[in-house]
Amino acid sequence: VVSFSGVPVAVVSFTSIGVAVVPFSGVPVAVVSFTTIPVVVVSFSGVPVAVVPFTSIGVAVVSFSGVPVAVVSFTSIGVAVVSFSDGSVIVVSFSGVPVAVVSFASIAVAVVSFSDGSVLVVSFSGVPVAVVSFTSIGVAVVSF
Repeated sequence: VVSFSGVPVAVVSFTSIGVAVVPFSGVPVAVVSFTTIPVVVVSFSGVPVAVVPFTSIGVAVVSFSGVPVAVVSFTSIGVAVVSFSDGSVIVVSFSGVPVAVVSFASIAVAVVSFSDGSVLVVSFSGVPVAVVSFTSIGVAVVSF
């Protein structure tokens, strides 16, 4: 059970075959396992907006209308929740400690803050480019 500000937003129930359906504030979230690697596909208004592989070094790909806008890597926790509200994206770990918070302004500029790493976000008039540096898992390049 995952909650934001005390309000439950998701209940995840895994089965022995690695498949689960998550009611996500009215937004269907499908958890499907491909070759023993569980993957979460989050769709908003019928459009896939996030893909979160649950691995030791998971990667979340957030996209709007099929266009990727953020790539976020996770630590060994490997479990995250993506919430969509008014164009913002919030990634939170199940432990209750925020791993990453990604907020978008007009789906153009992203501000990414990590509790355990440094982040450099650069924007060039409508073409923002972010280079995200992680302390333990190397470097990820985020392009918009």
